[in-house]
Amino acid sequence: MKNRRGFTLVEMVIVIAIIVFLAGVTLNGISQYSRRANDLKANMNAHQAAYQSQEAIIDGYLMSTRATLGNPTTNNSVQAASPTFPDENPTEPAPTTAPTTAPTTAPTTAPTTAPTTAPTTAPTTAPTEPAAPANNQAPKVTSKNPLTKKGNPGSGVISIDNNADGSVTVNLLYNQWNDGQAVITKNADGSFNLKSLSGNTYYLGDKLGYNHDYSNGFKLSNNDINTLKNTFGLQIK
Repeated sequence: MKNRRGFTLVEMVIVIAIIVFLAGVTLNGISQYSRRANDLKANMNAHQAAYQSQEAIIDGYLMSTRATLGNPTTNNSVQAASPTFPDENPTEPAPTTAPTTAPTTAPTTAPTTAPTTAPTTAPTTAPTEPAAPANNQAPKVTSKNPLTKKGNPGSGVISIDNNADGSVTVNLLYNQWNDGQAVITKNADGSFNLKSLSGNTYYLGDKLGYNHDYSNGFKLSNNDINTLKNTFGLQIK
């Protein structure tokens, strides 16, 4: 019993120091692994969020194209040929045939002894009256911005065409993928009517509202005229 002795103070201190050192190394490694795990989790969350946002953008684009393809006249391939769409109402060239046959037959059948002033005045005044529309004035439609081309981002005006019947056909660019045609006429009281040839109310309705009859035409209010000016740069006078 006298030969047995315990650990000395120096030995205890050394053992405790070794234990503290090993614990510190272990805790440091664990903290590094924990930080790496948190960073990996954050990166995965960011990647998932980016993937979901891209998927939402693609879904939105597909929905817009489905809405456009649902109406064949709103397809880009059809809209390119839509200038030949007949405007059901304006068939003004008909009066040109009627007056031409009337004056030609009237002077030929009339006797030669009849005064020459009567047949000459009749055919000249007759065709001029039906040729002029009821409003007698075509709307002045211009674009305050340079005309844009299809494929450019944003809204704008592609082309402005003056028709023989006194109406104006405007090709509007709703966005860089979709465009449509609208015919603007002027009423006798100075107001304006707009009719969509392509029947595209999906994008035009976003600008002017869905409470209009785009297929048969509607009277433009001052608010509609200002909206067309601010959105497409279209000036109507």
